[in-house]
Amino acid sequence: MTGARITESITAGVTGSQSVACITGPTSVLRPKLTTLVVYDIDSSQFFNHTVTATIVGMMMIPRSVPLRQTRWFPRRRLCRLLLTGCLSLSAMPALSQSQLPPSREEIKSARCAAIFTMLAQSFADDAQRAPVFRRFIGVFNDLYLQELRERTGSARPEDSEQRRAELLQEFRTTYTSREAAMKEEVVLCGAWADGYLAQADNVTYVPVIPKLIPPAVRAEYEALAITGWGRWLK
Repeated sequence: MTGARITESITAGVTGSQSVACITGPTSVLRPKLTTLVVYDIDSSQFFNHTVTATIVGMMMIPRSVPLRQTRWFPRRRLCRLLLTGCLSLSAMPALSQSQLPPSREEIKSARCAAIFTMLAQSFADDAQRAPVFRRFIGVFNDLYLQELRERTGSARPEDSEQRRAELLQEFRTTYTSREAAMKEEVVLCGAWADGYLAQADNVTYVPVIPKLIPPAVRAEYEALAITGWGRWLK
């Protein structure tokens, strides 16, 4: 990385002949929902210049939910010092590539919801009112999964979503008995998330957030669908 402007350097130190600076950015260019904490190897004589030549020797991706800027119990300076303590070992660690980044919650949940709506579509295939809605959301969540996968890895094919959905459906069959309550709750969550799309009618302009609070009416509807749906599907 050449000409990196150090605008948020926190601390610096020297380990042997190696100068390091720990720099954070509010977001990552690869994953906007993550904060990037990076250890750079720089020329110590240039450290106080506005621009320096820097080489990444260690990187950590941190969820934005971690309050790096405001928290008192774990301030950025302390986090940086922790990294600098292990600087010699970090210098041997390559920077993370896109494919090594952890999947977002949206990527994980969209894949699971595509599989959940597959189960519902198959269980209520003879329901002329519900089945088309369930089939629609198989596609909606498949597309979201591919979008998140592409953002993380740089590429995604329709076959990727089909393969992931097949894996999850097999997982559901294998683990349902030991996870019955959790599987019912997963149907409720996916149904509430889908309601965020339905609220936009045919003009979907944004991806609704994964709900944390679920209205009682929505919960009651999808709990009933889960009980009937899982019972039919697992036969």
